[in-house]
Amino acid sequence: MIKKNRLSIVPFSVLMLMAFVLFLTANVSAQFETATVLGSVRDANGAVIEGATVTLKNVATEITNTANTDANGDYQFVNVKIGVYQIVIEAAGFNRTVAENINVTVNARQRVDLDLQVATASETVVVTDAANPLQTDVGHLSGDRCGINLRLAYRNSKCK
Repeated sequence: MIKKNRLSIVPFSVLMLMAFVLFLTANVSAQFETATVLGSVRDANGAVIEGATVTLKNVATEITNTANTDANGDYQFVNVKIGVYQIVIEAAGFNRTVAENINVTVNARQRVDLDLQVATASETVVVTDAANPLQTDVGHLSGDRCGINLRLAYRNSKCK
């Protein structure tokens, strides 16, 4: 009798283990299907604009997220789903600025820096293809030896 009970527990345990492994792999893969959208907001003279409202809108789903720029004029949205986005920036005394067609890809750090124009009337400035698909926030160096030391590249006619 004891052997029969043990044998009936084994298939159940194997089934539970398989379900647990499947659950873990589903969560791990979902973590990598996002990106970060970040940037700086400045005026026409290059001065930072603190407290500007930045709205990130997914064009396909129309889901929006809102953030405010910090003391350095910077904003950041983390865990952004891949897709095409629109950024709307509003600040007191400045024209509303819209950046459209921002293509966010998997694991990207998509930088969208925008300059706001001083408001003269109620206007909206639309920037098309603001940051398509250039990534300037990459934390690694290229293996190209020519770009490592410009002085040596200048002295030598060829990279070795």
